[in-house]
Amino acid sequence: MTKIKKIILLPLMFIALLLIRTEAKSQTPFTWDSIGKSAPGLNGTVNDILYHEGVLYAAGNFTFAGGDLNARRIAFWDGYKWNALGTGISNGSVNSISFFRNELYAGGDFTDAGGNADADYLAKWNGVNWSPVGTGLDGGVNILKVYDDTLYVGGSFETAGGIGSRIARWTGSEWLQVMPNVINNGSVLDFDFAGASNLIYVAGSFFNAGGNSTLNNILYYNGQLNIFTAIGTNGMNGAVTGVARVGVSNLYLTGEFTNAGGSFMGNYAVRYNVTFNSFEYMNQGLQGAGWKIKKTNGSAIYFIGGFSLVTGVANTSKIARWDGNNWESVYSSTTDFINGAVNDIEFIDGNFDSQNFYFGGSFEKSGVNKGISKIGRRQNGEFKPIGDGLNDIVYALATNGNDVYVGGKFVSVNNDPTANYLMKWNNGVWSKLGTGIQTEMSNEEVRALTISDSILYVGGLFTNAGGNSNADRIAGWNGESWFALGSGIDNGSVRAIAVSGNKVYVGGTFTSVAGVPNTSRIAMWDGTSWNAVGGGLSSDVYAIAIQGNNVFVGGFFTNAGGNPDADRIARWDGTSWNALGTGLNGAVNSIAISGADVYIGGGFSNVNGNFFGRNIIKWDGSAFQILGTGLASQVNSVAVTGNTVFAGGQFGSGFPYISKFNGSSWVNMGTGANSTVMALSLAGSSLYAGGEFNRVDNKPSSRFARWFDAYTETPEASVIKTILEGSDFISFNLPGNVTGVRIKIDSGSGNGNVNVLKYNNSPVNVSGVSGNISQYRWIIEQSGFAATINGFVRFKISEINGNGINDPSGVAVYSRPTPGTGMFNALPTTYDAVNGELVVNVMGFSEFVFGSNDSPLPVELSGFTSLVERNNVTLIWKTEREINNSGFEIERRKSGNENSEFKKIGFAEGFGNTNEISEYKFSDKNLSSGKYIYRLKQIDYNGNFEYYELAGEIEIGVPGKFELSQNYPNPFNP
Repeated sequence: MTKIKKIILLPLMFIALLLIRTEAKSQTPFTWDSIGKSAPGLNGTVNDILYHEGVLYAAGNFTFAGGDLNARRIAFWDGYKWNALGTGISNGSVNSISFFRNELYAGGDFTDAGGNADADYLAKWNGVNWSPVGTGLDGGVNILKVYDDTLYVGGSFETAGGIGSRIARWTGSEWLQVMPNVINNGSVLDFDFAGASNLIYVAGSFFNAGGNSTLNNILYYNGQLNIFTAIGTNGMNGAVTGVARVGVSNLYLTGEFTNAGGSFMGNYAVRYNVTFNSFEYMNQGLQGAGWKIKKTNGSAIYFIGGFSLVTGVANTSKIARWDGNNWESVYSSTTDFINGAVNDIEFIDGNFDSQNFYFGGSFEKSGVNKGISKIGRRQNGEFKPIGDGLNDIVYALATNGNDVYVGGKFVSVNNDPTANYLMKWNNGVWSKLGTGIQTEMSNEEVRALTISDSILYVGGLFTNAGGNSNADRIAGWNGESWFALGSGIDNGSVRAIAVSGNKVYVGGTFTSVAGVPNTSRIAMWDGTSWNAVGGGLSSDVYAIAIQGNNVFVGGFFTNAGGNPDADRIARWDGTSWNALGTGLNGAVNSIAISGADVYIGGGFSNVNGNFFGRNIIKWDGSAFQILGTGLASQVNSVAVTGNTVFAGGQFGSGFPYISKFNGSSWVNMGTGANSTVMALSLAGSSLYAGGEFNRVDNKPSSRFARWFDAYTETPEASVIKTILEGSDFISFNLPGNVTGVRIKIDSGSGNGNVNVLKYNNSPVNVSGVSGNISQYRWIIEQSGFAATINGFVRFKISEINGNGINDPSGVAVYSRPTPGTGMFNALPTTYDAVNGELVVNVMGFSEFVFGSNDSPLPVELSGFTSLVERNNVTLIWKTEREINNSGFEIERRKSGNENSEFKKIGFAEGFGNTNEISEYKFSDKNLSSGKYIYRLKQIDYNGNFEYYELAGEIEIGVPGKFELSQNYPNPFNP
């Protein structure tokens, strides 16, 4: 799916109702914004996956998914984020999942599900709660399958509700036997059916079933005749973990065996001809064990496991496709690979023939995408993660206006497998810096970022940036291209950068720079060459900050240029190194400067030889000062604005990993983060945080988040004027500074000053507004008037950019006394049609918003077309504007059968809120012959949705172009 965004300087053709949202985000003026989204991947092995009605379920032994700590051992992906099912499975692991009669069943080695201690080894989820299945089982479950409206269960249990040994079936109300209890050892690992529920192949790790020495690890049971039949003469010489009956005569097996029926027939994979009762080679089999076989609608099947190769077939690690006669690779290039076992695959949208699938296992990366962990997807030949967030640690942040530069250990973000340690974030949009950091080693993480005069300096472990091989551990980005600083750093890594004029100070773990003497751990680039800074330092540097002519350096060193008192912190004055007191007893990780004050964070508890200032202190130029009682554990980053000091680190007690000092004490920032904070950076009223966390304020936000004051953001317009009582309406518009407001103060109110601030965002902490809320607001401040005033405010609709108002008579003005808190109250609102203004009578000024009970069309489509090329369909649609748009589900159904249901075949992420024209493309490839109908399901962030159907049907093989129609309210006739 390709998404294109472009700006066209034309007036909007279609205006819907009020530019609003149906539910405002509940927050205080200071709040966390979970811009990091849902973390990709899971933190433990995935044993089984299931795609059901547009939702992907994963089960295994992980303990959280996407930052949700309740997503224990089982979770689901709704297309946007990972979600828990209650409180998950409390212990053990989940080995298999299946839907049966609209409930999700989970089987495994656990003894508690969602806090229900009676749910031993098998439990079911009804959408609200976990509960046991009947009277439960007495041993583990390995496999669940539904056949002929019955749930079949296999495992190591001896009884299920008093029935069966290793295999049983559940009708929904009672346990029944599948076959006589002949498997009295080992475990059942898989089974498949031969056209009827009482004709079943059973695979596992058992031997001598029923005393029959030929029934080893695989057997066939004919329930019609009550006969057990061996597969081959002696079964298999190792466990059979997967079995699949395909067509009339083919039975496929995989597992840990190397001998079939007493003879060598290839390793770990074999075909058994049911008609002739004989084993057949599959090109010498696999090089390593297989775990599972996945069937398709045809003769093709997929073998899945821990094998490194199909013998004789290149690039067939972990997943391989057998087309009925030959092996095929699922990888697009020789550089694609999966570095750990695959335990299951599930075809995307149930399309068995598309070769698009989800896959889960114990791997850490797939193909060129090292951001795939434990679960991923293969779509249109590419391997991608599931989850939009950063896949690994953020070590460094730097801000420049709305641009936030993010560096670290991550290699994937927003489903981009080439993020490679460094990306730029701007109001929700991620972008690369040219070709970025090159991946020439296994770990080329970015550890330091600094901006000076619009130049971004980047330091870390990398050896190439933008193709420049001289950009060794240090590089610069000028907004268009990468450049090296000489020949770079010789060894180690760069951990800190600070700039003063043309001098770039660099610190880290290196011991040499460009062969210049005395450049251990610190050096200075003057724009032309590298220079020593004094005599260097005795050990690693982690922080550098500049105050006038003073360069403050922190780290793990105990000697700076020969000064033995410079323990972990030192000052370079341009000529010599100076100690700060007698130093600290632990590492300094961060330094921040505000005026004459130097704030120092790290892992120390002793200052000047005395217990003092745990992990964070202030140097006032002559002495150290404590900040409250300090923080309980290591501080990794410090940021300062005015009298407020922010600290992030490893202190989880009291102030979870991030806190702020208000001048007298340390206070919480919401509920903080759920793991270590490594980096902080201030930009206006926003504080950006990066680290190892995947949740902030109990909301998913993978490794990256923003703390901001919604009411100190820069207004779109701000005008101050003096108003005399009794005068006519005063306009609060100036050239290039339009608020759209006119105000009049009646006699008896006195004279005063009024400041009108227009913001282009929604209010926070909203209550009291009926219906929908405008995504713009005003704060009107007053001074000098009498305690009680009587006045009028007029809001001119045509002067409100992107107002979205079609029917002004349905809009009311709301206000509340204190911006950011309290309840909004509706004001009697009159629409002056002559002047195009909403008019309200006020007794005072504060915060104002618009509300409407009308429902907006959140997205305005200006076209929905398709192109057909052979067996491929490309859908193309454009939006004139978007409000609260989460994205589009793409749905398809077969034509000619009105009872056939639309099925989700993909998802295109929306642009949220935009007045720009946006274009989307989605390709539906390798379709079978036939006629198809397509539609879009547009979904907003609140779950509301709208359908748009492609006019006409598409016939594969007949080129055509089709236009937009809509099943529901017409967006072109609001």
